[in-house]
Amino acid sequence: MEPTGVISLEGCTVRPLIDVGVDFCFEIASKNLNYFLKADNIMSMNEWLSCINSASAVIKNTTSTSSAGDDDSSASAESRFSEPTKVGWLQKQGGSNAQYQRRWCVLKGLCLFYFKEQAVRWASRHF
Repeated sequence: MEPTGVISLEGCTVRPLIDVGVDFCFEIASKNLNYFLKADNIMSMNEWLSCINSASAVIKNTTSTSSAGDDDSSASAESRFSEPTKVGWLQKQGGSNAQYQRRWCVLKGLCLFYFKEQAVRWASRHF
C-alpha cells in the first residue's frame, strides 16, 4: 500500500500548540510548509512529539547521512515501512482544507508517512 503522503522531518521543528482552540494539536514546521496534526489524547501527542524529536536528534548527531535511513526512494514498500519507530492514528489538517482528516501514520527515520486507511500489517502492534 502506497502512502497518501509523506512529511520529510529533515530540518523541521516540532512543537505542541497551546491555546489554539484544538486539543492535543502539534505543528511540524519545515522551511516551506507547516503541518498541523492532532492526536486523540495528551499521552498520544506526547509520544508522537518524543518520537519525532528523538529521530531528529539522532540524525542531527550523525556524521554520515547514509546512516540516516530515510532515503527509501528505491526500496520496496515492504522494506520501506519495516520496523517503524511509531505507528498510529493522527488527524492531519489539509493544505487547502481547514478540516482535519484522520490518517494512519508511520514514522520511520526522518519520514512521517500517512495513509487514508490503517495498514493491516501494524493493526495490532503497540509502541
